[in-house]
Amino acid sequence: MYSWEIGFGIRHGRCRQNKSGRRTMQDIVCACEGAGDRSGGSTVRCGCKAMIRLLRQPDDSWAVSRFVSHHCHSLAASEGERRKWNSHICSIVGSLHGPGGYIPFSRQSMRSLCGQLAQETISNDVEKTILAFDEIRSADPGLVVRVDKDGDGRVRSLFWSHGNSRRNYKFFGDVVTFDTTYRINLYNLPFGLFVGVNHHFQTVVFGAVLLTEETTEAFRWAFASFTESMGSHPDTILTAMRNAISSEMPRTRHRWCRWHVLKRAKEMLGAVYSKNCTFKKKFHALLDDLVHEEEFEDRWRGLVAKYNLQENQFMTRAFSHRSMWAKPYFADTFCAGMTSTQRNRESNEGREDHATKQVSQSMRFGVPIEAHASSVFTRNMFSRFCHELFRSGAFSCTSIDDGAAFLVSYIDTTTIPANWRRVFRVQYLAEPVSFSCECKMFEHVGIPCRHIVKVPYEDFLCPSV
Repeated sequence: MYSWEIGFGIRHGRCRQNKSGRRTMQDIVCACEGAGDRSGGSTVRCGCKAMIRLLRQPDDSWAVSRFVSHHCHSLAASEGERRKWNSHICSIVGSLHGPGGYIPFSRQSMRSLCGQLAQETISNDVEKTILAFDEIRSADPGLVVRVDKDGDGRVRSLFWSHGNSRRNYKFFGDVVTFDTTYRINLYNLPFGLFVGVNHHFQTVVFGAVLLTEETTEAFRWAFASFTESMGSHPDTILTAMRNAISSEMPRTRHRWCRWHVLKRAKEMLGAVYSKNCTFKKKFHALLDDLVHEEEFEDRWRGLVAKYNLQENQFMTRAFSHRSMWAKPYFADTFCAGMTSTQRNRESNEGREDHATKQVSQSMRFGVPIEAHASSVFTRNMFSRFCHELFRSGAFSCTSIDDGAAFLVSYIDTTTIPANWRRVFRVQYLAEPVSFSCECKMFEHVGIPCRHIVKVPYEDFLCPSV
C-alpha cells in the first residue's frame, strides 16, 4: 500500500524459511532493485536500494525490522501510473498469508484503505508544514500563513507569503499571474503560485497556495487570502479561474494567458495544430501580430474557413471569448510582457540591482535617447530597449496632421512576411509630452516600441534629454 501511494513498483527479494519450510523473513524490494539484463534489452532495474524487511512474529503477524526509504530514480507522479501495480501488491500481500494466498480483504477495500491512508498522511504532513512555518516566522516576522479547515478540523487549503514577497507586491503588483499547473509529486495536489515581474523583467513570487481540491470555492478562498494578505487587488490578473475572480476581485481586469490558450489549442485541435506548420504560424500570428479588432476578426474568419473549422467547438468558444485573450482587445492594458509566455526565470533582484549600479551601460548607437535610457532603465530593461532602438533602423518616419502624428513605415517591404503590418501610426500628445503607437507595446509591456523610437523626438523634448 505504501509503494502504491508513493509511486513505485515492488517485488519479492530475499527470504528465509524455518526447517518446516515456513517463511520467517521476507524482503520486499523496489522493482528497480538490482542490475539489468546484460543482453542489452530494456529494463527498469537501476540498483535501487529501497526495501522493507518483514519478520514473522509468534502470533503469525509480520513486523518491520528494516526500512530503506531512499530511491535513486524518479517516482510515478500520477494515479494512472501507480494503478498498474495494484494486482502486484495484492499478490505479494497474499503470499505473506500462506500458500493459499488468502487475503482477508478485497482489492477494492485495499484501494479504499490506500486512499484513506493517503488522506491521513497528507493531513499530517500539512500540519507539520504549519508548524514549520511557525519556526520560519521567528526569522521572517512578515510571513503570512492562512489555513482553511473543513468541518472535521482537517486542513483543506494552505496559503503563505513571505515578508519579502509582500514588499515586492507593493512595487510590482500591478499585474499578477496565477497558475496551478504545478503538482506536488508525492500527493499530486494542486499547487498555485501568484507571480509578477520586477524592474529587471524577472519573475517574483508574491504568494503560494496548496489545495486539496480544484473547486470554485477553493479558488475563491485562495484569491481572498491573497488580497487580504497583500492589502489590495492587482490591476490585472492572468488566470483561467474566471468564476472565482469575478467574486473576489471584482475591480481587477481579468485576462487569460497566451501560454494557456496555445496549450488548449494543441490539445483540442490535434493534428491540425501539431502537424500543420502553416496553420500553427497563422494561429500564432493572430495572437502576436495584429493591432485592431476588425483586423483580428477578419483574419480569424479566414483561418477558420481555410481549414474547415467552422464546427470545431474549441475555435467557436475561443472566438466567443476573444476579449479574454486576443491582444487587440486589451493591448492598452499593462501586462509587463507576461501574456507572451509561461515565465519561469528565477529572480535574483539583489544581484541585478548591484550590477545596474556598479556596471556602466555600453552605448552601441551613440544617440541621446540611448544615453537617457541607460540612466533610467535597469540593465535588463535597457538591453530590451536597445533591441527596439536597433530595429527602428528598418523604418522611415513621415509627419502628418501638422506634426500631431507620424506614420512609421518599413523601408524595404520585400524583406518582411506578407501578413505583417507595413505602417504604424504614432500619435503625439503635447501636454504632457508623450507618444502613443497603435502597436501598444509601451502600454502593454512598458518599453517604448521601435516605432516610437523612430520619431524625431529632439523636436519635442528639451535639449538636455
